[in-house]
Amino acid sequence: MTPVGRICRMAGLSTRQYDEEFADREALLLIAVYDGIHHQALRAVRTSLAGQRHAGLGARIAAALRAYVYSTAADLRVGRVPTSRSSGSARPPRCTGCAGAGNGSR
Repeated sequence: MTPVGRICRMAGLSTRQYDEEFADREALLLIAVYDGIHHQALRAVRTSLAGQRHAGLGARIAAALRAYVYSTAADLRVGRVPTSRSSGSARPPRCTGCAGAGNGSR
């Protein structure tokens, strides 16, 4: 079995679904990296907001933005990860674990 076949089996997908979703393994890896960056930033924002429960709206927004920026700027390699399109992929990366996480996604 090929590595892609093993990935599909572990994820419960058919190889056809994989081919439709990802241009290649690099596109899959990029989405995994993007998900990790996004989840790290989301954790930082949630932690920051937990300490701002009684603060005003402006203070909470500032704290959330500061946490997001510090989280994503702490590692300069993060800036090299494209966040709108993966090379060769017809779709932008998306967070696979964020549906219903209270992040404003609809």
